Amino acid sequence: MKSHEVIRKAVEEPGVKAVAAALKVSPALVYKWCEPPAEESDPDQSGAKNPLDRVRELYTQTKEKDLINWLCHEAGGFFVANPAQ
Repeated sequence: MKSHEVIRKAVEEPGVKAVAAALKVSPALVYKWCEPPAEESDPDQSGAKNPLDRVRELYTQTKEKDLINWLCHEAGGFFVANPAQ
């Protein structure tokens, strides 16, 4: 599942307006997070880089597993890396 699909599913129940109000962003921005982001192959896409993509980039740049572990902890779980093969 792609990040924009995860966000689209996540905002279904509370609703875009409620999520936008809680995050203090515009509903239009939340709607853009729910669409595929623009890519070099298709620059006309109207989506925006969403928070999940940004966290992934932050991890990619830092390789800090505590970022991921913190998110897992906030969701009531913990991060377990795949065993080395």
